[in-house]
Amino acid sequence: MPNRSLFSEKNILLFVSLFAIQLTFAQKTFREAYVQLTENDTLFGEIDNKSYYQNSHYCDFRIGEGDSVERYFPAEIYAYHFVDGKFYISKEVLVNGKEEKLFLEFLLDGELDIYFYQDKGRQGHYFVGRDSLPLKELRYVKDIIDQDGKMMQVVRKPYTGILSYYTSDAPQLEDQIQNINQPTHKKMIRFGESYHNMVCKDEECIIYEKRMPWAIIVEASVQNTHYRKKLIGDENIWPFVGVNAYFMNPRFSEKGFFGIGVLKMLDPPESMDFISSFKIPISYSYIHPKNGFSPTIRGSFNIFPNFDYPTTISFTPGIKYEMGNFYLRAFADMEIVFFGEKRLYYLSTSYGLGLNYKISSR
Repeated sequence: MPNRSLFSEKNILLFVSLFAIQLTFAQKTFREAYVQLTENDTLFGEIDNKSYYQNSHYCDFRIGEGDSVERYFPAEIYAYHFVDGKFYISKEVLVNGKEEKLFLEFLLDGELDIYFYQDKGRQGHYFVGRDSLPLKELRYVKDIIDQDGKMMQVVRKPYTGILSYYTSDAPQLEDQIQNINQPTHKKMIRFGESYHNMVCKDEECIIYEKRMPWAIIVEASVQNTHYRKKLIGDENIWPFVGVNAYFMNPRFSEKGFFGIGVLKMLDPPESMDFISSFKIPISYSYIHPKNGFSPTIRGSFNIFPNFDYPTTISFTPGIKYEMGNFYLRAFADMEIVFFGEKRLYYLSTSYGLGLNYKISSR
């Protein structure tokens, strides 16, 4: 059992620095787009596609690669639009009792306009508006109440009254309003399109929301793991082979991937009875989607089939070279473990290579 509960300050500083640098670099994904300074004044170039929350608060624009980046806020421009992608328009709205000017994602432009915003806690907010009526949020609320000593969940749908009022010239939609339950992109676009087609025969509505991108990455990896000598003895370097699958999480960020895999130590030593030679990492990664060199960062919980062994945590910065659907990833991994009394111990450091194949909608 190890007798050391903390990393050295040097190791902590080095790893935190690597983590911060990698995560900062991973934020830049410029795509072909344009900015509307006013409704009729447009600049064409590239915009950094960030998370839903960041996209709603600012827009980083440049004319082309190598040019300076200009940051625009909702109070400064009319809208911005990714070519063949999302359309954000500046609107003043009331969110959680606070008035804010935000870039709302424009989902549908018709007799009933539909917008979307995701807050910092990844909670989605839908808004509707009409030419003669103000923007209103479609609130869907889940409350926990105490009823006769039992905790129960109660669902409230105050948005039904708003939709009924805003579409009062199409009362035949009332049943559809009551059946929406929790609003989603698909449900709201379908409803808005149905309403538009009922009350406007002259032109079609415009659906700006695009099909969500998806990507799956499969990785085969090899790595050398250096265990602390106090734990395993002088012969403390052991090879692992592994397979991982990563799944894009586009509702939060197109650079975010959930992952699951298996890692197996080759020819484990008899003396290594403190931890299993077979583990299942469950991870979340930031993976930059561009060709050429770019950084990666991954955090994971490592679960062992034999639950007598403690769960470990790994942090894995790396760099990849991507060409088409294939990329090669070189990485370093630091693994830590909890041993009794919630004490944290350094367990191992690994260096490895992974060969990846990506399947995506792009």
